[in-house]
Amino acid sequence: MGTPDAVVLSRGGRAMGLAEQAGALELCFVDNGLPLDEQVAQCGETPVLIISGKPDTALEVARRLPKLVLIQTFTVGTDWIDVKALAAMGIQVSDNNGANAVAVAEQTIALIYSVYQKLDQQFNSAKAGIWLEGVDLAWDEFHTLENKRVGLIGLGRIGSRVAKRLAGWECEVVFHDTADLDEEYVAATGARRLGYDELLQTSDVVSLHVPLNRLTRGMFTDREFGLMKKKLSSSTPAAVPSSMRPR
Repeated sequence: MGTPDAVVLSRGGRAMGLAEQAGALELCFVDNGLPLDEQVAQCGETPVLIISGKPDTALEVARRLPKLVLIQTFTVGTDWIDVKALAAMGIQVSDNNGANAVAVAEQTIALIYSVYQKLDQQFNSAKAGIWLEGVDLAWDEFHTLENKRVGLIGLGRIGSRVAKRLAGWECEVVFHDTADLDEEYVAATGARRLGYDELLQTSDVVSLHVPLNRLTRGMFTDREFGLMKKKLSSSTPAAVPSSMRPR
C-alpha cells in the first residue's frame, strides 16, 4: 500500500463515518490509543493528519512525521494544540470553525433564558412539590427578554446567528467586535455596535462568542466584571472558562 492521502488519528481508529464519506480519498485510520511509536509507524509519510478528539500525543506524533504539512481537526478551536510550535515546523493547522454555529447559537438563547428565569431552581422546586420555594427570583420584577439589552462580544459565525434569532424576542441586541465587519453583514444581524466598556456597563445580558487564543485568554478580569450591572445574566457557550479567569 502506498502513502495515503491522509491519516485519521482517532480513538479506536475510526472517526464519525469518515470511511463512508471519503470518496476517492485514500484514508488510513490510526488508533490514537496505541503507543506513540506505533502511531508514528502507521502514519508513515502522510502529508495530512486529520485528528478526532484532543489526543495528548498529537504534537509528538506530528514532530515525527517528516512529510506532514497540514493538520485538520474536528474541533472548532485549536487552543488544545500548540499551533505556534507546529507552524515553526512548517505545519499548518485548520479547525472545523462554524460547523456547529447553528446549534451553539440556539443553545446560547436556551442558556440565556434558563439563567434569566432560573429554570433549574424552578424545575427542582416543582419536582420537590414545593412550588416556587427556594426560587431566587424577585417577583416584583419582569424576568423577560422584552426591552432588555443583550450584549454580544463577538459577531462572527455564532454571534451573528444569535443576534438574528433574538430579533423575535423583542430585545435590543448590541455587540462589540475587534474586527472591521462589513456594514451589510452587520445590518443583516440587526445588532448595533457599541464600545466594549459601554456594552458591559449597559447590557442586561452579556454573551461571549470568541475563540480562546492569546488575544482572548484572560479577557474577563475583575475590571470587566466590575463594569457590569449588579443584576446580570451571562452566557459563555463558545468561550472556554479560562477566557474569564482573573489576572
